[in-house]
Amino acid sequence: MPLDGNQWVLTLEITKATISFSQAAIRSLVLINGGAAIAVMTFIGGYPSEQKAIVLALSGSLLYFSVGVALAAFVGGCAYVTQFLYDGSTGKVSRWGVFFHILAVICAMISLTLFVLGLLGAFWGFTGALRP
Repeated sequence: MPLDGNQWVLTLEITKATISFSQAAIRSLVLINGGAAIAVMTFIGGYPSEQKAIVLALSGSLLYFSVGVALAAFVGGCAYVTQFLYDGSTGKVSRWGVFFHILAVICAMISLTLFVLGLLGAFWGFTGALRP
């Protein structure tokens, strides 16, 4: 059943808002994971090579943050493919569009989880490596 004028406008505005929120979420994931990775690399870079304990203690968190950034970029790609596969002119939703939509949400949640794991790894790295 085709949408009338008011329903079409409402659907269009909801779609625009959804895309805007998803773009903000993707940017946030890149920002928090990327910023944390840069902070850890900067901190590690300030230590002389003789103090390997702190470098080893923080390398796990750096890996979590880096993979989180990569996944956030992948989420952006999935979001693009999802919008491409959703056929807005006929109202039909492609199965592949739904697949990429779900994949993007799952990868975004994994990226956020990796950020939390990286924070915990950095905490444990600092408390363990800086003990006398």
